[in-house]
Amino acid sequence: MVDRLVVTVIAWCCVITFTGCASRDPRTGSEVAAGVAMAWASREENAFFALFDKTARSRAAQLWQSTDGVQITSVDPIDDQQWHITWSVPATRASTRSVVRPVLNCDRDCALVDLVQSPDQPAPIWVLGQVMISIDANVVVLDATAGGRVPALAEAARSRLSQSGVPLLDMTESIIVEVPATAGQFEQMMAAPALDFRSSGGLTWTAGSLTTPALQHIVLNPQTTDSAVDAQLEHLITHEMVHASTAYLQVGSGRQWVSEGLAEHLSLAADQAAQRGSVELLAQMCPLATTIVADSDFAADNPARAYAWSTWAVGQIMATDPASLSGLWQGNTPVPKFDDSLICG
Repeated sequence: MVDRLVVTVIAWCCVITFTGCASRDPRTGSEVAAGVAMAWASREENAFFALFDKTARSRAAQLWQSTDGVQITSVDPIDDQQWHITWSVPATRASTRSVVRPVLNCDRDCALVDLVQSPDQPAPIWVLGQVMISIDANVVVLDATAGGRVPALAEAARSRLSQSGVPLLDMTESIIVEVPATAGQFEQMMAAPALDFRSSGGLTWTAGSLTTPALQHIVLNPQTTDSAVDAQLEHLITHEMVHASTAYLQVGSGRQWVSEGLAEHLSLAADQAAQRGSVELLAQMCPLATTIVADSDFAADNPARAYAWSTWAVGQIMATDPASLSGLWQGNTPVPKFDDSLICG
């Protein structure tokens, strides 16, 4: 009886010892990427946090909160230093693909420490810090600031354009407005020095779009918009929304003035001070009827004259022959004769 008991105990000890020594392969960076994608897609918070290094819990919480409302459909490793992340926001039919750099701790199991900008690649705003997402009608705002005024101004701009009756504007797709909090965030979103955009309040672009027509993102430049009053900011957002809504049109060589002129013509109504300044500048430029601004004038250090003339010229076209705007835009229609008598006498 004693012998049988000893044998049984030894057998159980062998099983326990053998089971305890069993091991699995360490978790790889690719497995972390797959786990992150699954956790984001299912919004499983515990699963998401389990993929992070224990020293990075606060960063994990920030990323989790910033992507609440962002629809992430895939995370595909390019290599150990880069992931492709495909994402979209509600109310849009289009997706964006961004390249980010995963910071991993692979001493034992690989664990995520951070997601950061990949060198020379535009970073999505939700990687760079806390973001609030606002959806109102056909405007989606991703706001990294604490100001909170952009959603209302963007909706007012969208409403203004919807009521303009200009047939060139494609208002069927939602428009995304991104609001970085700092010049550093803006640089990472542009993958370029902020100094390159020092004279720009914002821009419209299609980086990483996976669809045709491309998804338009309006990115505001905090270096110029932080000090802007509401009228100036609504003017800027409306201007960029015109570009976003006409991005499907090819601008003909030498016809940048038509694109910029329409954007200003439709947005100046939001900013009476800018209206007065434009008229005053025009009076200094007489004669106007024989002037045509070049595409390069809009990239000059001081493009104010180019914008003022373009606004005036498009205003005349809209008043006399709005149907010709598309042909002028694409370079298929000759430039008409303008009448500057009201400004120049």
